[in-house]
Amino acid sequence: MEMGIDSNVEEHFPQEPPIDTGNKTTQADAGLNQQAVYRTVGVCFGLLCLLQVTLNITLRLHFLRLANDGQECQMRYNSSIEERDLLMTNYTNVVEERDRLDKWLDELIGWKSFQSSRYFFSIAEKTWNEAREDCKQKGADLVIINSQEEQIFISAHASETWIGLTDSEIEGRWKWVDGTPHSLKKGLWMAGEPNDDKKGEDCGKTYGREWNDQECSLYFRWTCEKNFNKGRT
Repeated sequence: MEMGIDSNVEEHFPQEPPIDTGNKTTQADAGLNQQAVYRTVGVCFGLLCLLQVTLNITLRLHFLRLANDGQECQMRYNSSIEERDLLMTNYTNVVEERDRLDKWLDELIGWKSFQSSRYFFSIAEKTWNEAREDCKQKGADLVIINSQEEQIFISAHASETWIGLTDSEIEGRWKWVDGTPHSLKKGLWMAGEPNDDKKGEDCGKTYGREWNDQECSLYFRWTCEKNFNKGRT
């Protein structure tokens, strides 16, 4: 009798399916994991933004420092240029003053100026070699005549004087004392000179406004010249 009642109850009141608690737990865990991922992504994004801001500030400060350094370097460079120009000006002034004093001193002890050279006209007489040695001791050499104007200047101070011309190395090949060959066609030789008279006239001297060759062992006055940038004939 009781079994019949139970059967009827089951027919009128069907049993509910059992609750799947495991599935709900999995869904809840999945939701939590998803939230954790979002949170992690958010934190990372925030850190990236902070890093970007920090980097921007650092770069801006770096570029500002570079700009300041560049301006400072430019100022130092400009200052160095100004100091260099000032030193060059002072150097030029000193050189000009030195040259002026040298010229004054030379003239004081007997040197004469003409164009870019200064000349010493001796009073004593020496051989050609002795005369040249005297010029060297004075920081000069026997005169090298480059033009008729220069010859006129020399003859105005000395009618006969040794000059820096010789063919003592090779007969007939005249050279100035600086080693420059001399062209006989451009010289101021007297008519028929140089003639190597007596086969021993190897040194040049002036006679008035012209030249002739003489024995180097003879005694004459001499003329020294200070000049280092002059063309030769």
